[in-house]
Amino acid sequence: MQEVHTWFQETKLTQYEQMFLENGYDDLEVIAAITDDELREIGVNLPGHRKKILLKASSLRKKMKLDDFGEDAKQVSSTTTKGLLRFITAVMFCTLNLWR
Repeated sequence: MQEVHTWFQETKLTQYEQMFLENGYDDLEVIAAITDDELREIGVNLPGHRKKILLKASSLRKKMKLDDFGEDAKQVSSTTTKGLLRFITAVMFCTLNLWR
């Protein structure tokens, strides 16, 4: 729950923290998936505050995806790029040999 507290401090909307916790939004993964309708249901009535929370939740989703796959994605990308370059080079070499 410390993560949730920190997240609310970063959003500068700490007045909603207790409301979120009381409604079961006690995990960043759950908060990251919150919708506008859910915000209305738990009592976030100001449109600007809902918008700000939704934008921060979207950023959180993007960050979580990067954290979940960060190093593996970089490695796969690098491996794929090297393999693709080898393939292209081989095709070019074979094509050049056909024209001789």
